[in-house]
Amino acid sequence: MQNMNEPLYTPLTQEQIDKYLARLELERPEALTKEYLDKLVLNHQTHVAFENIDVCHYERPISLNIADLFNKIVERNRGGYCFELNGLFVKLLQGLGYDAYSSPCRMGDPNIPGPVMHRGNVVNLNGKKYFCDVGFGGPMPPGAIEFVEGVRQVVDGETFWVEQVDDYWWQLKRMTKGTSETGGVGPYDPATIDLIREVDVMRISTAEWYAPDFLAPNRSCGEGPNARFRGRVMVSLRTPTGSKGLSSDTFTVIENGVRTRTPVTPEEIPVILKEHFNITPEQ
Repeated sequence: MQNMNEPLYTPLTQEQIDKYLARLELERPEALTKEYLDKLVLNHQTHVAFENIDVCHYERPISLNIADLFNKIVERNRGGYCFELNGLFVKLLQGLGYDAYSSPCRMGDPNIPGPVMHRGNVVNLNGKKYFCDVGFGGPMPPGAIEFVEGVRQVVDGETFWVEQVDDYWWQLKRMTKGTSETGGVGPYDPATIDLIREVDVMRISTAEWYAPDFLAPNRSCGEGPNARFRGRVMVSLRTPTGSKGLSSDTFTVIENGVRTRTPVTPEEIPVILKEHFNITPEQ
């Protein structure tokens, strides 16, 4: 008799790994290095969109079964949110041979920690521990961030670091130019657009969570009238020179530090999804 949780743990086959890497436009690595890990993270962010179309437009429940995630993200060229994207990404890491597992994260005010509403990944490599995130619709580090107290790490031109809170929790921080570049961490404010400052991104943990531990947070984010991903369209994708983002009424492009906001109508959303994110919602 099959355990109901088994589909959450299914490893990727070698054929699936090759298809996944092709989706990211990457070859298999010659060795499991930090440099290749950074490429995996960055290419995932530039090829697979953070998006909530299934939840927001179709009110579809989100499956975390590995076969369903692979079908959606790789076979159908879709994106997803953290429980999906990081849930499949950790299987790619493990399938390639990395010592990787998923971990819980908390959003919002670091002084008043809220519930776990984000799934990240941790990789143990060469005696060091790294945080890897391909499923945050905001200012994700474009590479692996080492868990080392206060050391500022420049990844693809962006500066991130972590500060230890206790034995299991760390605060991820970054330097940002104005609240306009915090990607949801702070509101857009033209008055502070040139202000360089430190920003709290999220609270991350080194504790290992198993796949079923994310079922309840996933349902909380995607199911029911008050679910956080049901209220408005949220799509984002990193680009080589910045990022693209789509909400229910605005299409935003950041290119070389210059932000352009364009109002959109509901009728324009499918066109923008196809042209800019290579997403067909009906898929």
